[in-house]
Amino acid sequence: MKALIVPACTDLNRGDQALVWESARLLKDAGVDDVAVVDYGDNETDRHMQSRQTVSHGIPVKRNIVEHPRRFLSSLQSKDAHDGYLVLIIMALVAVVDFARLLLLLVVPSKFTFRLLWPHYGDSDAFSSFIASDVVAVKGGGFLHTYGSVKDLYYIFFTMYYVLLGLRLRKKVVIFPNSIGPLTGRLNKLVVKFLLKRCGLVYVREKVSLSVLQELRVDHAKYIPDLAYFMEEEEPSEKVCGATSGISDRAVGITVRPYRFPEVSDYDLAYRNYVSSVAKFGDFLISRGYQVFFVVQVQGPSAHETDRIAINDVMHLMSSNEAIVIDGDYNCFDLMGIYSRLTFVVGTRFHSVIFSQNVTTPAIAIGYGGNKSTGIMGDLDLSEYVLRIEDINYADLKKTFLDLEASGDSYCSKLRDGKIRFNEYRSELINELTAFIGAAR
Repeated sequence: MKALIVPACTDLNRGDQALVWESARLLKDAGVDDVAVVDYGDNETDRHMQSRQTVSHGIPVKRNIVEHPRRFLSSLQSKDAHDGYLVLIIMALVAVVDFARLLLLLVVPSKFTFRLLWPHYGDSDAFSSFIASDVVAVKGGGFLHTYGSVKDLYYIFFTMYYVLLGLRLRKKVVIFPNSIGPLTGRLNKLVVKFLLKRCGLVYVREKVSLSVLQELRVDHAKYIPDLAYFMEEEEPSEKVCGATSGISDRAVGITVRPYRFPEVSDYDLAYRNYVSSVAKFGDFLISRGYQVFFVVQVQGPSAHETDRIAINDVMHLMSSNEAIVIDGDYNCFDLMGIYSRLTFVVGTRFHSVIFSQNVTTPAIAIGYGGNKSTGIMGDLDLSEYVLRIEDINYADLKKTFLDLEASGDSYCSKLRDGKIRFNEYRSELINELTAFIGAAR
């Protein structure tokens, strides 16, 4: 029995890495003998950097065929939070060519078609693995959301391509817990409904997304927590002990990210407001005697997406120069060990919040991009500790942190109750996955 995890794995995003690793563990616990994952990257060196930790973890990788249109632009890529017009134009042209190739492969899904359209690939590509696999599993995470843009259908096509290909090749398709929605546009909803109703198992990671699918009549969709909540705490490695040796008992970790604000018209203004609010908040924490650590949760997959961009922007605006950056060759378990040494965490990267909660470190979420932050925190009865990135301001950050500071014991009690429920959900998921895989034999 073979399974392929899609759409891609990047070790530079430790949240996505955790979701891939936990997806593989679930599949193996359910009886799958051979589990592989699709890789990510623009060239051989890049792909090695994106997947070397996963390979060391014992999960083989296969060459991605749904490539990013940015792959030819290494010399033009900006290290700012937003792309320039030339980059956007070139990416659009590359994306059109990619669409034509992928569509033709979908119409005629044969090895001959693939070798004709991707002549530079070897035998370790994702398409060959699709042919050999019994099960196609979409890793957990943030998946589908649309905001009424003209490119929504195009986005759905690329996001759902491996699901389309799996269904076309009559594979058993599993959607591990993802966030779905908001979905705007009647046609967008019909396409998503059409595809998801044909998947064998569909899970969402918060109940807001479950409501979205219930409205679409995807009746077999079920709620299961984000897979990162299933991570088991490990003994800290030497590099984690080294990174945390100077952390006091009053320490706050902060994760920020470059964000394009697709929901608003003036994204530059929204981004400036975001980083300035976090900068004022960092100064506030230092004035109260806290150590402040900016943790790099995501280093890629491209230089354009690394958290260091936003961290540098924030620290440039801070009055104090006492904040410390934690950035290194860490995997998801290493970061969880780092968060365990902190007193509180304020996370834009939502998996920094989940990693912290796993080790009972109270965390505030700065939510972005769909339902995940609001929905997941609501499921834990912690909705008051979510701030939307579009509305972020220093006053709300300060007030929410002071509330957390005063209510940390209550917060941790809810986390402990949640952990018991999560273990029950994992057992339920393994049972359902085992039965589904057994039917695929």
